Amino acid sequence: MIYLSELKKASEKSHIRDDQMAEMAKKEYEKALAHLNKFQQTNEFEELSLAAGFLFESIKYKRKQVEPYIWLSYIFHVNDNEEMAVKYIRLAEVFDPSHPKVRELKKMILGEDSLTPEPEKPVRKHYTPVGDLPRAQKFKIFFNETLRLK
Repeated sequence: MIYLSELKKASEKSHIRDDQMAEMAKKEYEKALAHLNKFQQTNEFEELSLAAGFLFESIKYKRKQVEPYIWLSYIFHVNDNEEMAVKYIRLAEVFDPSHPKVRELKKMILGEDSLTPEPEKPVRKHYTPVGDLPRAQKFKIFFNETLRLK
């Protein structure tokens, strides 16, 4: 027979493991951001590959965090791999359809808005329309505005 004390211990161990996994996910995500920042400064596409690797690692530890999916989508978009860009923006949309960068990136990639209606919000004063700017400039704008959301 299972005793209540055993269930409590198992639950506590589970919470500790969840906390450890979240911390590992955060560390991997921060490493990815460092490489994205370096790409922003250097425009070396190798930095995007390194960032993508850390984003995938972050997802292994915490699957439902939306930011790695957003960044992966954008990395694939910058590298002209629209099929993968669409895949990851759709995954991001599953986890957080109201995230402002999900909607913005989906519109940039697909030219459409999210399937999920969003309540009306005032336009953010710092938003910079990207229009037909070169992809490197779009990346810098996207990177800077995404970091401002935190």
